[in-house]
Amino acid sequence: MEMRRRVILRKDKRAQSEVIGTIITLGITVTLFASVFWWVYSMKAPPSNLHIDFTADGSDLENNWINITHKGGDILYNWSTLIIVHIRANGVSKYINLFLSNSSKNIGNDWDIGETWCWHCPPAKLAPLAINNLSEAELVEVSIIDNSRGSLIWTITLVEAGGEEPPLIVDKWYERYVDGVWQKASELYANASFRIYAKITDKDRDIDTNGVNIDLSQIGLGVKNMSLVSGSTVLFYYENTEGAKLSWDGKTVKISAKDIKGHETHTYMTLRVVLKPGVYQTYLNSTYYYLNATGNYSESGIPSYISYTSGLQGYDIFKGNETYVDISQPCRNFTQGDWVYVRVASWNIYAANTENTFILMTQAGNALVPPSSYEAFELIGTSPYLYEYKFNTSGYPDGMFTVIIRLKDDLGHAFYATDSIIIGEPQNITGINTYKEYPSDLVPPTNEFETSDRIYVALFVNTLDTPALGDSTISDYYGNTQVRGTPPSLPLMSAVTTDTGLGAYVFYIDLKFANQDPWIPGRQAYTLKVLFEDEDESYTFVKQIYITAPRNRQDFVVGSTGIGVGQQNFAHYDYLFWIKNNNFFTT
Repeated sequence: MEMRRRVILRKDKRAQSEVIGTIITLGITVTLFASVFWWVYSMKAPPSNLHIDFTADGSDLENNWINITHKGGDILYNWSTLIIVHIRANGVSKYINLFLSNSSKNIGNDWDIGETWCWHCPPAKLAPLAINNLSEAELVEVSIIDNSRGSLIWTITLVEAGGEEPPLIVDKWYERYVDGVWQKASELYANASFRIYAKITDKDRDIDTNGVNIDLSQIGLGVKNMSLVSGSTVLFYYENTEGAKLSWDGKTVKISAKDIKGHETHTYMTLRVVLKPGVYQTYLNSTYYYLNATGNYSESGIPSYISYTSGLQGYDIFKGNETYVDISQPCRNFTQGDWVYVRVASWNIYAANTENTFILMTQAGNALVPPSSYEAFELIGTSPYLYEYKFNTSGYPDGMFTVIIRLKDDLGHAFYATDSIIIGEPQNITGINTYKEYPSDLVPPTNEFETSDRIYVALFVNTLDTPALGDSTISDYYGNTQVRGTPPSLPLMSAVTTDTGLGAYVFYIDLKFANQDPWIPGRQAYTLKVLFEDEDESYTFVKQIYITAPRNRQDFVVGSTGIGVGQQNFAHYDYLFWIKNNNFFTT
């Protein structure tokens, strides 16, 4: 008989408890991490730092000014910006808290690009430090703080005694002594006392007051110490009571400053020297010194053995041998084997590095090489600059030769002259003479004229037939041409006449009608050059002449009746005339 067992099913309470616990634990964990993540992501990010560029100007610390310029970056605001100025002197420190609103120059409530915050330190702030101004402090430091972030934006040290910074020459200028008063000016007056000032700062405050010098070697005065201005810590000066010289115009001086540790800085200054108003004129590229229109003029400093001078330049030609030149007597006539010496003196041309030319040309216009050269003149002296070129006449044909001299430096100062010399014993001698009146036995030749004169020019040639003149010019030694024309060109130049009794061609130049560059004031040398050609001859005639020009030319305003009749000059229907740079009425 088969026995069956009965199975009784019942619930397991332990299994039910473990599942529920797991579910509950998982829920708590998910909820907790979700809450944490939500809380973290809901937090604000920390503010980023500001990025701003500044520049500071501490050049006026002597007057207690600090200037800081916003050069670029974020805008700063008055409510969130703190500016701290730290000053230390005599072992005592002082911190001054400032805001944008403390600027002496109002920049509003925000500090934007390009705006300068300016602060003037009150003297009362410096009293506890026992100093008179910020430049006397041992340390001046400026810091800009962003209060909203609690961070330092920018800091700079304007003064730090004993540091490694060199001195800084922040300004320089002249003062000239005129009528009992020192005047700050951009030009010095000739023969007047003067001072040269330099403003020198050093953020380390260790300038060596015995190490501030001015190098005046270019004007022949060597190196001089600059003195500290009484009561100042940054102003130095050099004083000259002998007076400036016109020859110093354009020369360079060097100002140097050292500190106690030997750091050095320097700057350069170009001198500008003119005559006091009323007795000077600046003429193109040079300044000339004169007193009146009678031919009296001051010493130009050109060596006295040089005959032909124009302003601050001159030249002459001499005879000598290979090692010796006789400067006692200028010469234009040479024999075969002589040495020809050409000397040029100039206060302007410090180096003939742009043009250095000597040309010896036949009267037919052919250059002889040698001695013609484009690297001719040698500098043999200074004060003034003295140039020399020499050559031997051996081997050259007998004849009259044209001499062309051209010197120029890289600053534009130039010397140009044309002359003529005779070598040997030419068969046919031609020549040029000048007169104040039509030439005759009673009228001697001369090379002295005034700007109101006529120059009568006589050209002596071998045969008289039909002349044809080219350009006739009068030029100074600076490359300027005062007269240019081709006869006849009235009223400046007359027609050429043939004077058989004199054996010459004659024409005149009326200097009142000079048609090019202005005359140089006073008595000055010029080159008269005439290009000549007839049926069987061709020459270039050259002669050095002196012309005395008045102190100035005047502008005139002239009134007329306007009736259209009367003298030719004023037979017009106009009532008012402006005559500019008049050559006829002069003072």
